[in-house]
Amino acid sequence: MSSVRFYLNGCCVCCRLYLVNSPVVRADNLRFKEEGVRDVVKDVFLPWYNAYRFLMQNVERLQRVSFPHCCEWKPRN
Repeated sequence: MSSVRFYLNGCCVCCRLYLVNSPVVRADNLRFKEEGVRDVVKDVFLPWYNAYRFLMQNVERLQRVSFPHCCEWKPRN
């Protein structure tokens, strides 16, 4: 039931990351904990997403500053 709630909240990727690091990979019993998924979100997914956002913001800023004429380009009709 809880995995369905995480999937509906958009944390399907986080559940997969949690399962990849779980004992199931070593053929042990699964002890699923929502706290484990939250830890994956906090420790893995959010830092990665923040780094990606930072990179994209700086790429956009660099394009506006270095190539202002490219940002104003419009295709011919």
